[in-house]
Amino acid sequence: MEIDIFKNRSFSSCMHEAFKFITTNFQDLIKKTWFPILLCSFLTSFLIYSQLPNKQLTEWSTAHIMPTIYIGLLLIISVITSFIYYIASFLKFFDGFSLKSHFKKVTAFTIFAILVAIVAIVACMYGGIAIAAKMNLRHLQFTLIISLVALIVMIISAPISYFFFKYNNNKCNFIQAIKSIKLGFKHWGITTATLFLSSLITGIIISIIAIPVWILFITQAVSQLGALDGDPLGTPVYFTVLLIGTNTIINAITFFAIYWLLAALYFTFGSIEAQELEKSTHLIK
Repeated sequence: MEIDIFKNRSFSSCMHEAFKFITTNFQDLIKKTWFPILLCSFLTSFLIYSQLPNKQLTEWSTAHIMPTIYIGLLLIISVITSFIYYIASFLKFFDGFSLKSHFKKVTAFTIFAILVAIVAIVACMYGGIAIAAKMNLRHLQFTLIISLVALIVMIISAPISYFFFKYNNNKCNFIQAIKSIKLGFKHWGITTATLFLSSLITGIIISIIAIPVWILFITQAVSQLGALDGDPLGTPVYFTVLLIGTNTIINAITFFAIYWLLAALYFTFGSIEAQELEKSTHLIK
């Protein structure tokens, strides 16, 4: 499977090439990535279910605090690990590099991204509180924090995306990839346009597809909150299986749709590399 990744393209062409890649290789992609998609979807469904109102789970977790913490941490780690496996499987299919190599690099990137997110959130919290106090806008403190987080995400998403794909394409080691973030800022426009439009289209489609599971979430919340007040549940005995099963299916569709987003960003990275190569070649001449 030959893919011309490193070619100068517009952001719309990157999105078109990604769609063409997904549709052309649909069956092979399903065959080679169904397991990581299903695993990630199933574990994510359990994590979501554990956060929904549930009288029995609430009573059990209250009586067993430490086991609840251990199970929660294990579930979160399992979800993160399965997500890394899911991303690495797609990258292996897309560029042909080994799954082991991609798994290690996606893991390193995930740890880095979590640390960056923690620092950014803490900075936004202190920044929002400080701005609210200085301008006497304490009633808008939460809004300011969210606004700062959104601004930072908008600014750093493009260079972080470039760093991620450059590192995973075996172009350089981790430190060199971090240094290349400045090149990601240089091409902020094309990456941001691809990321925004791809995310918007994917989000709209998934929002429509996910309507059934949202109905089940609302039903679960209403029935369980009523049970906490002493009312009967009013849901069938198979409702939990139906909820987790439906959520797993919707998650699987969502994760497969995200492959188009990843492919579009990979083609965008290749376009940036091609542009830089053309510039360097022109300068040499």
